[in-house]
Amino acid sequence: MRPMLLGFACFFLFVAVSALFGKDCQRYLNRSLAEDALRTRVQKVLVAPASAQFREVRILEHSGSKYLGYVEVDAQNQFGAMLRNRWCIVVEIDPRQQQFYYGPEGSMMPCDGDNITKDVIAAAKGLNHWDEPDYWRRSAEAAAAAK
Repeated sequence: MRPMLLGFACFFLFVAVSALFGKDCQRYLNRSLAEDALRTRVQKVLVAPASAQFREVRILEHSGSKYLGYVEVDAQNQFGAMLRNRWCIVVEIDPRQQQFYYGPEGSMMPCDGDNITKDVIAAAKGLNHWDEPDYWRRSAEAAAAAK
């Protein structure tokens, strides 16, 4: 009887903790995945991605599965000189699959991290189908199905 009672107590404790912290934990994991996606997106355009030193990665806004972030990175150019790059980037994450998507046009735009205006944010959203849920995931799936 005691082991069964202890089992029920552990189960109810697990359910209570999950209810209290489940959404916060998922929000943290999604944010972490989005930050990783921003870093990966930047590395795809660098001449020497192994030289990347990320100075700042932050989420500016998010809505559903879309995240607008700011990335500041130092990386080598084709001559080996370290240059600082600053971008505003939109990515769309799929936390279930641990994947991210982005659009070819305008998913990255140069921006100044100390002076990100509402116009820059509006432009980034406008170029990246911000109000269309799962747009890039659906586009990627359609492209894969067409092959």
